[in-house]
Amino acid sequence: MSKLKRLSLKKRLTQELTLWVLFALDSECLSKGLQSPIPLGAFRPFEQQPNARLSEQLEAWRADDSIWRIGFSHIKNKMRLEQIWRGDELWQNVLQDIEVLLSFQSALDILVSRSAIRWKLNRMGSIDRSILRFGAYELYFKQDLPVRAILSEAIELGKRYGSADSGRFINGVLDKVAQEIGRIERREDSGVKVSVVRRKRS
Repeated sequence: MSKLKRLSLKKRLTQELTLWVLFALDSECLSKGLQSPIPLGAFRPFEQQPNARLSEQLEAWRADDSIWRIGFSHIKNKMRLEQIWRGDELWQNVLQDIEVLLSFQSALDILVSRSAIRWKLNRMGSIDRSILRFGAYELYFKQDLPVRAILSEAIELGKRYGSADSGRFINGVLDKVAQEIGRIERREDSGVKVSVVRRKRS
């Protein structure tokens, strides 16, 4: 079996920063001086006021060199890391991902809940819940990213930030999500090709 090609550093940074935002929203721990984030329990479109608060938070992270030096100490190429960190594209991508994800969160939560057998979202740890939400979002909305790469990065994030069992749990749930939306074949339908559902952005 050929070795899995990892996502680019820029995409991996986007994933990890987006996870930080989701975790901050989920645990209501945005940095001091900012208003409380919007509750995520019920669906509602992403509104202008939370968008402004998140933009402020992201700008604060961007301006703090200690964030990328300490928070991303696992990234070996520090010169490339700093270059991406200081550019606009990373932060625009993170904000765009958050906007779409929160706008469709209720649908994504249903998808994750159906795939997490015997586990309710409110019983999961905040990190696992955030990674699963983001993984489901990528599987559904980012058809250009290989499924194996999405799952591999999600597992890696679970190992880095979650518990000892997070990686295996996240792999199992997201594998079922991928089957549910037709990104990979269902195990019981071996040999039968499942069409990929593609959603057009309005």
